[in-house]
Amino acid sequence: MAVLTVYFSMKGETIAPGMKIVNLKKGNTALAAEAIQSAVGGDIFEIETVKTYRGE
Repeated sequence: MAVLTVYFSMKGETIAPGMKIVNLKKGNTALAAEAIQSAVGGDIFEIETVKTYRGE
């Protein structure tokens, strides 16, 4: 059985704990998808937008 982990993750400027503005190179969903793919194997694919969000 072939496994494909597909995800969409927001990255870039966001508000972190303590109300600090940080710039994420990877979003939280990307990190979770990578952990899942590492555990189950197979391929991983990131869905990317055609139009940008929030000034990306």
